[in-house]
Amino acid sequence: MNILGQILLFLLQIPSHNGCDEKYLQKLLDSSDLVVIAEVAKVEKATGAWSGYVLISQEVQYEVKEVLKGKNGDAVLRVSHLIVKNSPSTDGEKAQLSPKIFAEGNQLILFISRIHSAKGATSYMVRDTYCGVELTRADRVKLIRQLLSKK
Repeated sequence: MNILGQILLFLLQIPSHNGCDEKYLQKLLDSSDLVVIAEVAKVEKATGAWSGYVLISQEVQYEVKEVLKGKNGDAVLRVSHLIVKNSPSTDGEKAQLSPKIFAEGNQLILFISRIHSAKGATSYMVRDTYCGVELTRADRVKLIRQLLSKK
């Protein structure tokens, strides 16, 4: 399957959004290949366009601090974030990621899917533009661990 087909399949598997409550968080955990706590190391330049008929993303380089779910041998991850207007992870005015959330040094909880290209390369995409990224908070990490331990 080509990369476009994988992205479309990925989008079809995103759980329907009903707020970032515990029930939704469980669905997000179940559908994510990888859940990590990671520190923002570098944010790539935005294209200046919103996703619409064409999917627009912005890449962020992270230093992985802790893996909560899945297997990851990389200390550094490059993750694509869709630029969706009015999502909590984007800037309110410009077509880019929120500079408050994605400031270098911020630690985030990321819910990630792996996307494999026909050439065998693996790329990473945040699972959900509304709840798939959040600033690390001890209470949220505790809840994630509790939900994962139920499995």
